[in-house]
Amino acid sequence: MKTLTALFFIVGISLFACTDEQTENNNTNNQLPECGNGIVEPGEDCDSNASSFSCAEEGFFFGAPSCSNTCTVSFEECSNTLSVDTGGDNFNTAMAVAGNHDIHMIVNWQAPRLHMVFEKTLVHNFAEDGTNGPLSAKSFTSLDSNEAGEVFIAALDSRGAPDELIPDGPVLYKLDGAGDLVKRSEILTENNYNGAQYYMKLKGDTILLYFVDVSGIYDVEQYRRLVVLKLDTEGNLSGEYQITTTTDSEFYLVPNCDLKSDGSIICTYNGKILSINDGEITEIVDLETNIDFCVPISLFVDSDDSIYLSCSKYDATGINNDINKIKHFSANGELIANLDTANDINQGTFFKNQAGRLFVVGTDGKDQPTCYLTEIINGSLGETIDLNVPCLNTQVKSDRQGGYLIATVDQIETPNILLVHSIIID
Repeated sequence: MKTLTALFFIVGISLFACTDEQTENNNTNNQLPECGNGIVEPGEDCDSNASSFSCAEEGFFFGAPSCSNTCTVSFEECSNTLSVDTGGDNFNTAMAVAGNHDIHMIVNWQAPRLHMVFEKTLVHNFAEDGTNGPLSAKSFTSLDSNEAGEVFIAALDSRGAPDELIPDGPVLYKLDGAGDLVKRSEILTENNYNGAQYYMKLKGDTILLYFVDVSGIYDVEQYRRLVVLKLDTEGNLSGEYQITTTTDSEFYLVPNCDLKSDGSIICTYNGKILSINDGEITEIVDLETNIDFCVPISLFVDSDDSIYLSCSKYDATGINNDINKIKHFSANGELIANLDTANDINQGTFFKNQAGRLFVVGTDGKDQPTCYLTEIINGSLGETIDLNVPCLNTQVKSDRQGGYLIATVDQIETPNILLVHSIIID
């Protein structure tokens, strides 16, 4: 009897223990996911963050997905347009894309111009968070990037030691693909200039900085002096050229320069196309008398050294002559063709994509301008595409991911709002 009772007791304990373990397993298997514990459990898209998702999955370039309080992923912050309130007029926007895909920009028309950096995963509002670049200068003026993703920035800043009497002048900053400063080069020219706005053209290992000297702003002859500086990517000066013009038209005082394959320079200034070769400056085209009138807005030298000009619809006195032509010249300045765009592209900007195709982006010249994209094929215009975005002072750069970024402003409605649009060109 004692043996039977003991056996029952042992069996009873074993059954009871087994029942408790089975119950515990059932609770674990049937437990509901706990949102907010940082662990992605069955039934949850995410928990606390959405780092495993990207806006690119949904076809967007800017922004980053977020994780909701119900542990579902949200793409509401994703967009193909970056909108930034810079607090100033952005008529003089310049853009470059670094190797890490950060967007470097120069904003504001009036000095001091700012160097700002935008990460594609963060939609910044400058007025709210004050996000700026890592550099400091009196006024940043232009920038560009090369195929390696390095960014080069021109600025007006102090030069020399504090006890040296060197006037403020051009300074070149070189950043690596991660946006870190590599070098600051003070460009010490033979003459002292006051360039309120330095323009930049980067081609291969050569940088052109060009500007109108305003040091003698009340001296008409000096004010009409175009200065072109030729540098390497380390900031070493290899050429310094001065071009003085006598034309009275101030409409022409915005210069454009580009490089030919042999290293010579082509510039438009004061109604002329000029060639600079081994220090010799030659006028190759008079745009006031050549075929029909052209106020050049942008200049592009193609790989065959032929020259494309985008003309304004306004003449030198501001009268609308409704020209809207793209002119194509040979390397020595002979007119090849006047190209009329389907939508009268005005203020066009030229760019080549990674496949070597040449495009022009510009406005339709109307009161509420919109951007149109046209391909130039073998010297002829192809199909024109309406991009359905505001278009003024347009900059176009590769996004280094197969697409393109168009920086522009709605000058009529909100000139302080900088817009960057992401587009794909088939």
